[in-house]
Amino acid sequence: MSNDRKILLIVSLLVLFGIFTLFNASSFISSQLERCGHNPFYYVIKQVEAIFIGGIAMLVLNKIDLEKLKKMALPGLIFSIMLLAIVLIVGKEINGAKRWLDLGITNFQPSEMAEFFILLYLSAFISSSKIGKKTHEKIIAVLVLCLTAIVLVAVEPNLSTALLMYLFVIVLLLLSDIPRGYIFSMCVFLVVGFLAMIPRYAHAVTRLKMLAGSVHSEQAENSILAIANGGFFGQGIGMGKFKLFFIPEVHSDFIFTTIAEEFGFIGCIILIGAFLLFLKTGIDVAKNSYSTFSKVLAFGITFIIFTKAITHIAISLKIAPTTGLVLPFISYGGSAMIFNLAMIGILMNIARDGYNAK
Repeated sequence: MSNDRKILLIVSLLVLFGIFTLFNASSFISSQLERCGHNPFYYVIKQVEAIFIGGIAMLVLNKIDLEKLKKMALPGLIFSIMLLAIVLIVGKEINGAKRWLDLGITNFQPSEMAEFFILLYLSAFISSSKIGKKTHEKIIAVLVLCLTAIVLVAVEPNLSTALLMYLFVIVLLLLSDIPRGYIFSMCVFLVVGFLAMIPRYAHAVTRLKMLAGSVHSEQAENSILAIANGGFFGQGIGMGKFKLFFIPEVHSDFIFTTIAEEFGFIGCIILIGAFLLFLKTGIDVAKNSYSTFSKVLAFGITFIIFTKAITHIAISLKIAPTTGLVLPFISYGGSAMIFNLAMIGILMNIARDGYNAK
């Protein structure tokens, strides 16, 4: 089987499993909530709408000339930065964070768009020519543009997404011939920025204390209990108990706990195996690509999606501090679903045709 078909198969199975699992995780909660119209299918319907939009984006980007993506990168990133600034002013506030723009029929999260275009922009920059021949001013301008988007995401506040975006920028730069002094400076900036920002956000301090065990976290403890309750073979489809108001945001931030409780250790291993297969396939695509642009882009897409999956699982296992990272293709989250599927379209495009640099 060709790599593009293998990617499509893996992602399609994850999306279908996600719809099924989302209904299991959210039907009871949504049937009890007035804002959901007491409709047990509320979150599933919203997710299917996002899958439809993301599917169209995937089909378009699967066929697009990759040279056109290069031209879209800078305008797209600038537009994303504008939206990130707007969301801080007029964004919809949920749980103390302004991360969403209310579009009437749905909420849109600009950070997902920013992540997408940072990836395109850096891939285009790294592949444009030998970076060593570029001026220091050009390199600094590129990094400042990316950091502007990341800082705006952090201020929302959405520290987990900002940290992940920052890390993948560093990883992509490690693939380039950019002077290592810039990467070292970014690492120093990350540590200093982290130490400076964390004390300003009480929730972030609390979550770090929860991870260290100095503060009790009912949510994290219930997640562990739910996973333990699943045992080896699970409690059975629809038989999970901890999704019944014991774990907030179980349909998004902690959906892995429902999977573990209902499908057990075996189900978790199969799920993790699917993401590992995706990782291997994505790396193979990057290795077999014909140009630096497609290599960096394929690796970046694979890294982002796999890292989000592993981080989400680690949070559910109380190995990482609680954040708002969703499980790709499975958790509820329209913006994440749309841009994840868009990236899959690009990855399939590269896998099928490669890219001959001009």
